[in-house]
Order: sequence, then C-alpha cells, then structure tokens
Amino acid sequence: MMSASPVNVENAAFAAMTAALHHKYEKNEKRSDRINEKPYWVNGSHVDKTITYNQYTIDTAVLAPTTESPEIKQAILQQSVNSIKQTKTTMEHKVDFLMKRYTSVCRDVRSRVNAATSKLFDVTSDVYEFTSLHVIDNMGQAIATGPGPGLPAPFRAAATYFRIELRLVPRLCSLQTDIGIDPTKFPPSSNRAVYVPVPRVQNQMDVSITRQMVMDQAHHKEIIAAMAALGEEFSMRAATRDGEPDNDVYEKWSKQQIAKTQFQALEQALTATYVGLQQGMETPNQQLAKLNMI
Repeated sequence: MMSASPVNVENAAFAAMTAALHHKYEKNEKRSDRINEKPYWVNGSHVDKTITYNQYTIDTAVLAPTTESPEIKQAILQQSVNSIKQTKTTMEHKVDFLMKRYTSVCRDVRSRVNAATSKLFDVTSDVYEFTSLHVIDNMGQAIATGPGPGLPAPFRAAATYFRIELRLVPRLCSLQTDIGIDPTKFPPSSNRAVYVPVPRVQNQMDVSITRQMVMDQAHHKEIIAAMAALGEEFSMRAATRDGEPDNDVYEKWSKQQIAKTQFQALEQALTATYVGLQQGMETPNQQLAKLNMI
C-alpha cells in the first residue's frame, strides 16, 4: 500500500482550510445581511406602509429609530410630510395625523408646536393687525363719523357692526427660547374682512366706544378691552356668499390659517428633534454618546 506524498497531503490541507474559510465567510455574509436588514429602508429608499386614519387611507413611510442616520431620517420625514399633505382632508386633520405619527419617538413635539403658535389664538397679540376699521349700519353701509370731537347720536344709533380689515401675520410669532422652530419660515400673511357686532345699550352703540378707537388705527384694538369690560364677546364673523356676517365662516378660515402654520411648525420641530442637526451631523445627545465611548 502506497503512502500519500507530502505534496498531496499539503494540497488536501490547503483545500480543507480554504473550504472552511469560504464557509465561514458565507456565514458572516449571511449574518451581516441579517444585521443590516432594515424594515424601513431598502435599496437606498424608504419603505412605505398603508395606514388608515380618521377614515382616510394613507401610504406613508415606515419610521426609522431615532438612532438612525440623519440622512435616512430626513428622507423618511419628508416622505411622511408629502404624503400627508396630499391627503384630501382638512389641515387640522393633517396636523393631527402627522403629530400622532411621530409623538411615539418625539414626545415633546406637541409642546414645541403649541409654544411656537400660541399667539395665533389671541386676537390681541401682534400677529393680528387691524389695518382698517369702519362702523356700518344694518344695510352694510359705512356710517360717516362727522367732524367730531365725539361720535354723534345718529352715528351711535345706526351702528350695527365694526367692519375690520384683518391681517394675520404668522411670521410675527416670537419665541423666548430656541426650540428648533423659526417663525420667519411660517406661511405668509393672509387677509380677511371680518365683522364684529357693535355693543349696544339702550338702542345705541355704548359710550365706552370712543371716536379715537374708531378713527385711529393705533387704537382700534382698544375696542376689544372696552367690550370685555361690558361683558361683551369680541366675536368675529366673515361674510357668507349672500354677504351676511357668519361666525362659522370666520371660524373655518381661522382654523385653516392656524393649522397651516402649525403644520409648518411641526415639520420644523420634527426636523430638529427626530432628524437631529443637519449638515450631516448627529444630534447633541448622539455626539455626547460618542465622546463617552472614546
């Protein structure tokens, strides 16, 4: 019986070692593939899922964890924003859906948006401007104030509504601290003619409403405090198609303008909290975590 030559033995050993290394490499590759599997990111793009919300069906991106790279999170956030914007529903519903979609990973985002847009709910704040004011009668005609110095009795007797040219300027929202929301990026100003019932006592406009309040733009808003002192609500209305002042018409317009601003504020807040700092950088917490590992 012939013994194996040293060369054959060496070749066999080399072949066995090569086969073992190849097997180990394949196992490592498969393990690496399993580790790199991302249910939210495949082939360089976000993964969508169908979600039903408030009777609306939306195809939107699967959320990535907050530990993911800013680039991937930004792409996912942008797809979420775009898909929700395209949904045929009210802006209030769009804000609500985007908010609920991300509050599980960004718990303070609602408080940030509320802080950034709080002025929109206060007509006395500087985001609301009374650019002009006229007092009109029950036929919708402006009443002449006369030469002064006060407001004549016929004027007060005919006064029915204040007709105000209202300008809403969301970009005048101001913040005391940096919460990742820049009001200068909010939607531009919008205008609306509104009507406020005149406070009447004994069949005429109350004497607390002065000529200066009516005639001087700088004093128009003083009417709000004067009405509050009388226990009267400064209730704004907008004209229907028939020209009649209606509170629901104004409320619909007001809610839409506020929601548009809140949606933009929410997008900014999510960029700051969910995506993290831009320019390819990590969030401050991620940077600190890395420093602690060195």
